[in-house]
Amino acid sequence: MATDGLCECGCGQPAPLVPFNDRGRGWVKGQPFRFIHNHHKKGALSDWWKGGIAIHSQGYIMIKRPDHPRANNDGYVPEQYLVVESILGKTLPLTCIIHHFDGKRANNRPGNMAICQNQSYQRLIECRTIAFRACGHASWRKCKFCHRYDDPKKMTICKGKRPYAYHKSCNTEHAQEVRRIAHDQRIRF
Repeated sequence: MATDGLCECGCGQPAPLVPFNDRGRGWVKGQPFRFIHNHHKKGALSDWWKGGIAIHSQGYIMIKRPDHPRANNDGYVPEQYLVVESILGKTLPLTCIIHHFDGKRANNRPGNMAICQNQSYQRLIECRTIAFRACGHASWRKCKFCHRYDDPKKMTICKGKRPYAYHKSCNTEHAQEVRRIAHDQRIRF
């Protein structure tokens, strides 16, 4: 327990009084706590400070900039936005997305990034990049059943919330397989 009633972290603020006795924690009712609850060194004063740089769970490098419009609740901004904004000399609209050509989210070299007006356009670029790497044709689509890329003119395209494409022959084979499995299950039982 703090003898002078001040927080022992060195901040000089008065510590609150203990509301009840707790032997396990060494609390005595009416005595001040040793530290203010959730009171610790923050930012550059913290023992865990890494220079304001963190890695996001999805692989993005995050930089501490609490005053930035894109800052998250902890005050971090994805580095790719800071790089592009420093090149342009202005902040990007919040709807803009940064696309990495090589797919590596930590590679924020200026030549590896493109500004997309929204997430739909970014997804389109990503799908076309994957198709180009797989078959050499950015406009070709992947068959839902055989997983081969082919010219969309030779395929049936289903539009909707989750669009997909398929070959008619692959769809026929799939339907026959589903019917065969259903038939085999009826015979077993």
